[in-house]
Amino acid sequence: MPRLKNPNRRAALLEKQKAIQTQLRNIDRQEKQSARKDDTRGKIIIGGIARAEMQKNPQGPLALRLRELMLEFVEPRDRHLFPFLPALQDAAPQPSAPVEVTGTGNAETKGGFYQIPDTQ
Repeated sequence: MPRLKNPNRRAALLEKQKAIQTQLRNIDRQEKQSARKDDTRGKIIIGGIARAEMQKNPQGPLALRLRELMLEFVEPRDRHLFPFLPALQDAAPQPSAPVEVTGTGNAETKGGFYQIPDTQ
């Protein structure tokens, strides 16, 4: 390969640098996308385990704690996914009353306590 003159060599190196930077950005994007997919898959697996435990042992400590957390953190737009959670208005404050779990069979609030339905 003939030796390039300084201006041509510089332009060629800058072009290579630009191509390498593009490749690095693509690799970063792919790694980020892969990490997001792995994170989502992990959440799905953990959610499946938690749901199975809630169905298998609805009065167990894990199921009770998960229901408490769901009462506090599940947003109003997502509550339809969990029929045992009471519907909330968007502007309504989060419940601060203690959670009492009973097997009434109906999802309703009585006296500030949420009644958890039987899942069996």
